[in-house]
Amino acid sequence: MKWWYELPLRFQLPRCVIVSNVTRFDTVTLQPSGGPGLRSDGPGPQFIQWFQEALERDGLLKGLEPIASRVSEDGKSVNVKIVDGFTQYFDRGDKFLGLARPSTLVAGTTVDCIVEIDRVYGPMKDNGVYGITCKAFQVRIVEEEGCLFQDS
Repeated sequence: MKWWYELPLRFQLPRCVIVSNVTRFDTVTLQPSGGPGLRSDGPGPQFIQWFQEALERDGLLKGLEPIASRVSEDGKSVNVKIVDGFTQYFDRGDKFLGLARPSTLVAGTTVDCIVEIDRVYGPMKDNGVYGITCKAFQVRIVEEEGCLFQDS
């Protein structure tokens, strides 16, 4: 199937759990519904498949090899860039919290997130890979730092 998108492209991810704290490169790993603490029958796997096929392999990066996928190696989560001064934060009541990253944005937090893909890059000089820039545009904190383990 052929896909075509005009950039920038903004869309909402399914409800996600933050898998790991924000890295030193200002990246956060988000696991869509179906992850820890969320419905196991959620749209997570279907979303990841769509993201890889429609946006990366058959879309924006079609014909470019090798690619640096925004999808994690285990195929369960998406890596998103947090950009101070760009990413907008909201609480669960939709109150605007500002453009500075709140301290509650940590592993285990459940969020709604709108992302923006604004460019295709590559090939990189050091490794020759191509990729897409995927930034968090809006983050709504739904539930703060929950337990990642379920009762058995």
